[in-house]
Amino acid sequence: MQVRREAPRRIKGTLMIKGRSQRWLAQQCGFESHSYIGRILAGKVTTVTADTAVKLAAVLEIPLDDLFVPKVSSTSYRSGKQREVAA
Repeated sequence: MQVRREAPRRIKGTLMIKGRSQRWLAQQCGFESHSYIGRILAGKVTTVTADTAVKLAAVLEIPLDDLFVPKVSSTSYRSGKQREVAA
């Protein structure tokens, strides 16, 4: 899933309001290190797995759609179009 442009700011703000750290968020999500969270907050990570997105949103109690955009594969789109044309 693609990380929304405003997601890092939203995550930082939520952590600040809750009085929590990146390390706490990483632990709650089951990550071994908080560096991944730091890279997301710095804007260096632009896509995450669906599992990671769900964990982050759930722990922060933020709707998934507020933080991430589903990434649609161009190949699945093309295959669907080919099937439509063939039918």
